[in-house]
Amino acid sequence: MGRIGYWLKYYWARMLHSAGIVDRKIQAIPSDRFFVLMYHRIIPAKMADETVQPGMYVLPETFDQHLRFLSVRFEMESLQTLSSAEVKRCKKPRCIVTFDDGWRDFYDFAFPILRKYQVPATVFLPTGFIGSNCTFWTDRLAQLLKKIESSSTGKAVGSNRSEDPLVHRILCNQSNLPEWIEYSINLLKGEIEERIEKVLCELALLAGGFSRSERRFLTWKEVREAQASDLIDFGSHTVRHQILTHLDSGVIQTELKESRQKLIQEKAVHSEFIPFCYPNGNYSVKIKELVQDAGYSTACTTRYGINFPQGDRFALKRVGIHQDMSAHEGLLGCRLLGIC
Repeated sequence: MGRIGYWLKYYWARMLHSAGIVDRKIQAIPSDRFFVLMYHRIIPAKMADETVQPGMYVLPETFDQHLRFLSVRFEMESLQTLSSAEVKRCKKPRCIVTFDDGWRDFYDFAFPILRKYQVPATVFLPTGFIGSNCTFWTDRLAQLLKKIESSSTGKAVGSNRSEDPLVHRILCNQSNLPEWIEYSINLLKGEIEERIEKVLCELALLAGGFSRSERRFLTWKEVREAQASDLIDFGSHTVRHQILTHLDSGVIQTELKESRQKLIQEKAVHSEFIPFCYPNGNYSVKIKELVQDAGYSTACTTRYGINFPQGDRFALKRVGIHQDMSAHEGLLGCRLLGIC
C-alpha cells in the first residue's frame, strides 16, 4: 500500500470509529465467537530502525491504547480458558492476545502493560533461542544488507554477479533498505535452513562479517517470572523456528518433542495445557496430526479470521497486528472486522 492509500485508510477508519460504526459492528458479533490477536514485538520508536520489518512491531503507547480499547469491548480471555471443556457464557465477544517468538522486549515493554490492564496473553517460544544470544536468520540478513548498503562499495554490489543465484537476485534487487530487506526475506523463506545459511555466509563476506548484537530473546528466568504472574501462558514455537513444511516428518517430530520437553523442564508450562504455534504459519494436515500426537493442546496459524466454537482447535485463525495497521483505535477495530 502506498502512503496515499495508507492515509486514506487511516482517516476512513477514524471516521468509522467516530461515527460509532466500529462499535456497533463489534457488538453484533455473537458472544461465542473469538478473535486471537497475533503480536510480535512491542518496542519504542527509537528501537524501530529500518532493519526492523514494519509488520513485526507495535509501539508501547499504541499497545496501551489497544488494551484499553479491547478491554471495554471484549471479554479478554486466555487461550487456556477458551480451550477448556467448560467455557463461561459472556455477553461480549471474546479476544485472546498472543505473541510470537519470545522477544526480550515482551518482558521489558509488553508485560508491564498487560499487568496494568490485567489482560492475559500467550507467548510462543522457539525454545532453542530462549536464554541464548542467538539471532533469527531474518535479523542477521537485515544486519548484513544494512552493512552492504552503507559500505563504500554498496552501490556497486548489485552489479557484481554471484555464482549463487539467490545471492545474485538479492544483490541485483537492491532498493531502499526496508524494501530490500522485505524482498530478500520473502525470497529466502522458501528455502531450507542449510540453503539460507549458505546465502548468509556469502553476504557476510561482502559485508565484512556479522556484528555481535545484544540479547534479543527472553531468558528462562524472565519466562518463569511472567508465568508466575498468572496472566502469561507460554507455548511452543518449535526449537529452531524452522518452517515445518520444509522438513520431513522425523525432523518435525523431533522439533515438537524437544520443544515440549524443554518447556516442561524449565517449568514454563503446565503439562496439561501446552499450546503450539506454526512458525510462519505454514502447516499441512499431516503436520497438524503430528502436533496433536506430540501432546499439544491447540495450535495457532497466521490465517486471518474469527474463530467459532466448533472450529479446528489445531488451526486457530489469528489477526496479525502491527503499528501501521493499528496506530489508532479506529484502525484496530477495522482490522479486526476486516472492513478497511
